[in-house]
Amino acid sequence: MKRNHELKILSQPDSLEKFRNNQSSLAVVINQMSKGNIIEDPYSDLMNSFNPEKKILHNNVVSYRPIIEEYKVYQGKLRSLYSEYENQGLLKKQILLANIKLVYMKAKGKFVTNALNEIEEIRKNADKIFEEVETQLWKIIDNSHNLQKNIPYEAINISLKIVMVDAFMDCKILEEMPKD
Repeated sequence: MKRNHELKILSQPDSLEKFRNNQSSLAVVINQMSKGNIIEDPYSDLMNSFNPEKKILHNNVVSYRPIIEEYKVYQGKLRSLYSEYENQGLLKKQILLANIKLVYMKAKGKFVTNALNEIEEIRKNADKIFEEVETQLWKIIDNSHNLQKNIPYEAINISLKIVMVDAFMDCKILEEMPKD
């Protein structure tokens, strides 16, 4: 009886779609990061390819600046984790980052009303935009059926900040500096 009921529910078109929509690559990454491996030794896979200082100044990030400075050292370990999970077929890093960029663009749209002065409005609202992205990513995590149940808030919080800083450094959150 139970199996027949499950099959009946899953055979409804929107049931399967809801299930698929609530599987999140972000939750896959958070699950792995919350095990603590990535936080233990952030310098083991340090990437020196990008110093966020100029981007922080370009966007006028104030409140989130210490967070970016603190968690930028985890980029190498996070990239290693992305590669490992991509090889296993569990996620596509570019799709995850593209979705974070979509969240950013939507948040930017809330605060930037004048396209002619876009960068000035971004600079004026950089921390609010960053905070809005964080809020929306929390909602994605909260609605993800594949997030492990026993992960403490603190582990999710730090993991999310590391993912966001990586996305910031990869120019998915806030604006890229103009090319010289």
